[in-house]
Amino acid sequence: MEDRDFFWLVGLLEGEGCFAYSGMSSPLVHLQMTDEDVVRRAALLMEAKKVSYREDPGGKGNKPAWIARIYGDVAINLMQRVLPYMGRRRAEKIKSILAWSEARPGVFKKLNQEKANSIRQEYADGALQKDLAEKYGVSQSLVSLVARGEAWL
Repeated sequence: MEDRDFFWLVGLLEGEGCFAYSGMSSPLVHLQMTDEDVVRRAALLMEAKKVSYREDPGGKGNKPAWIARIYGDVAINLMQRVLPYMGRRRAEKIKSILAWSEARPGVFKKLNQEKANSIRQEYADGALQKDLAEKYGVSQSLVSLVARGEAWL
């Protein structure tokens, strides 16, 4: 992601983003707005798998909204990247989510630089992301980020 796009996303998430847990099982980055074009651009940058639409989000006559979400390792990676640029309130929330995910053994595993380099090399040599995820005990989405050199380690 280019710096210009990254900092655009940082500003958008500072103003409109939500950092949370999804059902107390997975970190979540959530963006909900009435501007479809903005949400679609953010979803692309965040690597969200889909953008959804709700006629009346939250009920009570709210305006229709577009929603993009990312979960798990992808959300953790983005949280780590945007953390230094967030205001105090969101930074504290992100720190608590990252601490929570670190405290859950076997759920979210951070790779050290040596393992990340091994993943990159094995991927370059033709290993499948699925196989690398199983071998290193991480999600396939994290392997994808590491293989592209985008994971925050």
